[in-house]
Amino acid sequence: LYWKRTTTAGVIVAILATVAVWLYAFMVLRTPKNPYGLVADMMPAAFMFAACLISLVVVSLITKPPSQNTINKFFPAEMEGLPA
Repeated sequence: LYWKRTTTAGVIVAILATVAVWLYAFMVLRTPKNPYGLVADMMPAAFMFAACLISLVVVSLITKPPSQNTINKFFPAEMEGLPA
């Protein structure tokens, strides 16, 4: 659930990508014949999740990683022994 390499830019782009896919799915794909906006019999949520995950990982990998202070703030040393 948590990834130490996640960056602020990655999160922002992931949110924007999710909103863009949501807008496209519910504004463009929905028609009287397709009231749920299905694509290949899949709900738009599957595409929103994929857009979110892919954009988060890609942007986080191409931007500068968070500082060690930031990582320590969210991942304290006592959490190191917990199972992943």
